[in-house]
Amino acid sequence: MNFRGNIAHSIKGSGAHIFPDPSVPAHFSRCYAGSHFSAYKCTINSVATAYKTIEVQMTDMTLVDIQKGLAIQNAGNQPDDRAILVERIKFYGETKAEDCPKSHNCYCKDKYAYMMSGGLVVPKELHPTEADPAPETILHP
Repeated sequence: MNFRGNIAHSIKGSGAHIFPDPSVPAHFSRCYAGSHFSAYKCTINSVATAYKTIEVQMTDMTLVDIQKGLAIQNAGNQPDDRAILVERIKFYGETKAEDCPKSHNCYCKDKYAYMMSGGLVVPKELHPTEADPAPETILHP
C-alpha cells in the first residue's frame, strides 16, 4: 500500500485523490486501498476516488471539519461485481478554530461528513488528457 500516513490541512479543494498504482495491474482488475490518512478543513472532499477497480478499501482515517466529507466511488466493471469497504473512519464536526477571523469575508458553506458512495459507469482518468472546458459566464441583470 503506497498511500498511507499522509495529512492534508487547509486545502482549497480535495485533501486526497487516492488512485490505483499504475504499476500494479491487480489494482485495476481487483482491488486497491488507502489508509491511515487525516484531513482537516478541506473545501471539497477529504478523500475522493473514482477509478476503475472491483473493490476499493479506505480504512483508519480521521476527517475533521470537511465541506463535502468522504466520497468513495469505483467504476468500470459490472455494477454487481463492485464493492466499497469503509472501516474505522472518525468524523469530527467544526472545531473552535474558525474557518476565518470574524473581520474577514468568510468561506462558510454547509458541511457533510460522508457523501454517498457508489459505482460509476465511466472511471476517472488517472491523468487528465485535456483541459477542462472554461466555465460558462453567468450574467445577472
